[in-house]
Amino acid sequence: GLDPESLEKLPILRYSSIKSSKKGKAGPECTVCLLQFEENEQVRLLPDCGHLFHADCIDMWLETHSTCPLCRRNL
Repeated sequence: GLDPESLEKLPILRYSSIKSSKKGKAGPECTVCLLQFEENEQVRLLPDCGHLFHADCIDMWLETHSTCPLCRRNL
């Protein structure tokens, strides 16, 4: 997994700002928990691939993995 310092460097944003700016490859739901993103939820945008996840969901994933759960790109 990722070390805590690397995890802290990944940006946490509000979903509403991502949706309005069209940043990243944001679908309507988190592909870790399969729940829809809500307007002001905290999300993480993975910098290399642009995939978006709930911050809590991707943080749990990245404790044991160092890749994007969707495309498997190394972080």
